Amino acid sequence: MKEPAASERWSAWGLLADCKLLLGDTESASSLYREAARRATSAGQPSEAATLVYRASALALRAGRPRDSASWLEPIVNDPASGTIRPRASLLRAVALGRLAEANTEEPQAEQAYLAALKSHVERFPADPTAAEARWLLGEIAATAGRTDEALDTWALIPAGEPRWPAARKSMARVQVGRLDDLKRRGN
Repeated sequence: MKEPAASERWSAWGLLADCKLLLGDTESASSLYREAARRATSAGQPSEAATLVYRASALALRAGRPRDSASWLEPIVNDPASGTIRPRASLLRAVALGRLAEANTEEPQAEQAYLAALKSHVERFPADPTAAEARWLLGEIAATAGRTDEALDTWALIPAGEPRWPAARKSMARVQVGRLDDLKRRGN
């Protein structure tokens, strides 16, 4: 498959990226999505460009390049003209920063960037369904760090019906059972 002519619309580049993805060539697909996004931006289509960058970023994350993914998504998250993809881009950026933090355990700023991205996501998009996933992750982080009250409060904000709601309720019960076990051990 050859690249579209330079005069082709941005959508031709996106279509070629889709084909490359279907053929399993994720590296080429990611690059082509970014080129399609550049062309969509030049054509005055910021929402379409944002969706294309989102796709490229998801592929970069899957390929083990969380730094690229997070940096490509940041402008989308901060630009309201990016359209309806913004909440998903924000959460994907947070996940990319989380993977970066996992890989760089010696860098405390990586963990701080991850937490800041999750908190920012919840603040920017509190009613979006992706906020439930961010709250779930924030609760897990708090519980792991021993901040069980914070974890319980965070999980309690996940609305019933969201995919993480049952897991949040299980985690809340697990924390409460742990507290009861601690009381029993201390003889209270």
